[in-house]
Amino acid sequence: MWFIKYPDSFRACLMQVCNSGWWAFNEAHKSMDQIRLHTSQVPDYMKTAVKILFQGDDEVVKAHLPDQLENIRVIADECLKLSDATEKRFTDVISIIQELLEACVNAEHFCGEELEAIKKKLEENQMRKKSAEEIKTRTESAVKGMKEELDQAQESYKKALDSLPRGWEMIGMDVVSAFT
Repeated sequence: MWFIKYPDSFRACLMQVCNSGWWAFNEAHKSMDQIRLHTSQVPDYMKTAVKILFQGDDEVVKAHLPDQLENIRVIADECLKLSDATEKRFTDVISIIQELLEACVNAEHFCGEELEAIKKKLEENQMRKKSAEEIKTRTESAVKGMKEELDQAQESYKKALDSLPRGWEMIGMDVVSAFT
C-alpha cells in the first residue's frame, strides 16, 4: 500500500507529512479531551454503586448494580476506541515518513553521507514503530489487568454485601447496645 500521494514532488511529500502530522496531533488532542470527559464520570458511577451496595436490599443490588458496572465498562471501551483511532493516525504518519525515507534511499542522486543519514533516520523510524507496537502491547495487557481488577472488585462487593448484617440482626444489635 502506498502512502505517498505525490511521489514525483518532494515538496508535496513534505507537505503531506506536515498535514498528516497535524491531523494526528489534532486527533490526539480531541481524543485526550474526550477520554478526560468520559473518565470524569467514573467516580460518580462508583459512588452510586457503593450507595446501592450499602443502602439497598438484595433485589435493589441485583437490579441496579450491574447497570453502574456496565456504564463503567462502556466508558473503558470508548476510551480504548479513542486511543486506537489516535494510534492509527500516528501509525499512518510514521508510514508516510518511512515510505518517503525509503524513496530517498532508493534515489540515485544522493551522495554517500546523505544516504547514510537517511538510512539512520529509517532505522530510527523502524525502532519508533517497534516501540509504538510494544507500548500498544503493554497498554492492552494493562487494560486486561484493569478488567481483572474490576472483576475482583465486583467479587469483593458481593462478599462484602453477603457479610453485612440483615434487618433482624441489626435490630438485635441495637437492642443489645441499648442494654449495655
